[in-house]
Amino acid sequence: MFIKYYQSGGYEYARPLEAKRDEDGERYDILNCHLGRVIDKESGIFRSRDRGTYRYSLANGFSDIKDNAEYQESTYGSKMELILDFGPEYVFSEVLRKDGIWDVFASALPNQSDTLLTLVLHNMLWSEARQYSEDFWLSSYARIAHPNARLKSQRISEFLAELGDEAIFRSFFESYLAYVVRKSKTTKHSILIDSTGLPNDSHMELTAMNNHNGVISNEIRLILAVDRKTGYPLYFRYVKGNILDVNSLAHTISELSRYQIEVDHCILDAGYYCGENIEDLDYWKIPYLLRLRAGNTTYRNLINLHLPGLDSYENRVIYGDRAVFIKCVPVEFHKSKAFAYVAIDLDRQSDERRRIYKQPPGEFKSDADRDEKIRNCGAFILVSKLRIGVNELLPLYYSRQAIEQTFDFEKHYANLLPLRTHSEPTFRGHILISFMATASIMTIDRAFMLAHPKSKKKNPFNFIQARSCLRQMKCQVFDDHVSVLEPDRKSNDILKAMRIKWERSIAR
Repeated sequence: MFIKYYQSGGYEYARPLEAKRDEDGERYDILNCHLGRVIDKESGIFRSRDRGTYRYSLANGFSDIKDNAEYQESTYGSKMELILDFGPEYVFSEVLRKDGIWDVFASALPNQSDTLLTLVLHNMLWSEARQYSEDFWLSSYARIAHPNARLKSQRISEFLAELGDEAIFRSFFESYLAYVVRKSKTTKHSILIDSTGLPNDSHMELTAMNNHNGVISNEIRLILAVDRKTGYPLYFRYVKGNILDVNSLAHTISELSRYQIEVDHCILDAGYYCGENIEDLDYWKIPYLLRLRAGNTTYRNLINLHLPGLDSYENRVIYGDRAVFIKCVPVEFHKSKAFAYVAIDLDRQSDERRRIYKQPPGEFKSDADRDEKIRNCGAFILVSKLRIGVNELLPLYYSRQAIEQTFDFEKHYANLLPLRTHSEPTFRGHILISFMATASIMTIDRAFMLAHPKSKKKNPFNFIQARSCLRQMKCQVFDDHVSVLEPDRKSNDILKAMRIKWERSIAR
């Protein structure tokens, strides 16, 4: 093996060759790859379009450069944008650094923390595909704050695969959940568990056809555990698209326990209900609140016994602008004691009856079938291991909306979808960055809430508003420092709320 250097267009290029001889003893060379342009022949530094600037030697092969800033000019040219986006990149990084979560993220891959943190910022601030993250980096303060980020398209794929390694995944959650325990000052958590489908038509083993609530798609199921009191994401795992929710509960709780998270209560949707799961929760002594799936024997028996006469004034509960009739009934539930809450939602009952009354007679199996459907309109049943006051029941159950909000953040503001990966390690790295971006967004929202509690006169800022307002903040780049331009009134309000002091001049 040897490296051949040659001139083209006034620049020096290189390529590694392997010398061979044919049957007649004639020598010929085999080309392995092109190294690209020579930056420093003595140190073995090269630059190519795909890999960016890197180090190569015949003995050690390809390797990264420890300090990429030294070679930025050779990679991107001598001209740097004189004005860069500054506000969101600087302010959000400072908020997350003060909180401590920024260091937790960086610890996942300490030697590549600049790349990781830049990708997290990109997921939070841009909705474009990750292949454009280098454009984001080049045009923003992230270029100054994280000079060693390597964001060529090929390098990002390699980085995601490395981040998605199982050992790194586990190490990250050990650090992250230890951070959550420090912040909450307890290992015991009331959790919400739910799943969502990630549509994916690539040929990954995880992709399978799923029928979820009547919607059929090729997908991967993403399972999320969220702290009920704070709405903070705790943990995620994923399963093949055709695995049902009911089969994933025990494994999810077991994995949380491995990270020293004690589940002392959980709230579940009907998809997680089965006798085996209830028996597992009873065995682990974890109280639960769940919605009973309509149509099973327990549901029908409770409806037949307690629905008649339920819609009386004595049973009414006001939840927001909704009127709901609720009755608490002690039950024997899978060999243990529990409490069933038989309920009728008045608004839902009206909507469902309206739809039924509009149907032609031929769509019903019989008159008895039609009458039963009309009778059961608006009815639902919640089952709790612990007795709960009827006025506290709905606020507790509908705290499940926190997990829906987390999924919404991930899908719409943390660049979770669409999936653009074709291997499990790369997929896992992609999900992990999206999870970090989601946790960052919720950390910033929580910081705004604590800084400016909601009142009758004013509403607190949130991440979406702050991201929009701070975009007007720019910085001017000079050889030895960065000069920050003055913020407007709204940006100033955000800086004051977050207690962020910005310097007019930041040394480079």
